[in-house]
Amino acid sequence: MISEEEWTILQRKYDKLLFHIAHRIGGDNVTNSFNDSYQDLCIACMEAVKAYRKKVLQPFEEFVETQGFDKYLKTCLWNCKNNKGATITKKKAIHNKVTLEEELIDAEMYHLDASSVMFDDTELSKECRDIVTAIHNNPKLIKPNGSINLNALSQELGEEKGKVKLYINQLESDLSEYWEA
Repeated sequence: MISEEEWTILQRKYDKLLFHIAHRIGGDNVTNSFNDSYQDLCIACMEAVKAYRKKVLQPFEEFVETQGFDKYLKTCLWNCKNNKGATITKKKAIHNKVTLEEELIDAEMYHLDASSVMFDDTELSKECRDIVTAIHNNPKLIKPNGSINLNALSQELGEEKGKVKLYINQLESDLSEYWEA
């Protein structure tokens, strides 16, 4: 893509802007840390140089100090920020309802009963525990927007969709105290 010397020139000129934009990208450290944002912006910067070089058909040294390149690169960086922010916002619903606790993330987690670990002070019915366990064993049952794929969950549990929906509503009610406002 670009040489090390070219990257050094870009860093010297745009590093403060990269840090500023990376700090402006939301999220939390689990889903999107500052380092992730900074790295994505650096990649966008390199891709912008490649695209601009192809557009103007000039060597890097000739266009790097031009106003046109400056505007193009800044536009690319801000667009990258906006796209990442939109992605984080889309997934906000699930990220607000799911928390990762360090002690749960280890090799033994697979052998634990998910319903008793995460919600140990809440009594869940067998059907609700089955739903939690099914989702724990198959995270693909959660759609990208954070909602549960009712058809797939119904098939996995071997239950009617109406019953599964009823149990999900019961589960939401039972676990409402865990939701962040």
